Amino acid sequence: MNGLFEQVDITIEDYTNETIIVSGDLAVHQYSFHWTLTPKAGGDAVTEQGKGLHVLRRQPDGSWKISHDIWSTDTMAEGM
Repeated sequence: MNGLFEQVDITIEDYTNETIIVSGDLAVHQYSFHWTLTPKAGGDAVTEQGKGLHVLRRQPDGSWKISHDIWSTDTMAEGM
């Protein structure tokens, strides 16, 4: 995803938490998003929507951190 951030500015239009399941020190978070990608080099902005999963692990201090992030768009932006 670092390559994507280098190429575009991202504006999140909508982010929806759909399901969170916790089992011990692991959690799975299902979400959907709607964002606008604006090329840093110039050109037209592209609006996309998609979905994803985060896998989180509970840390020794009790906080949660994402260990895996899997996402996909429902449509792929041209030129991206």
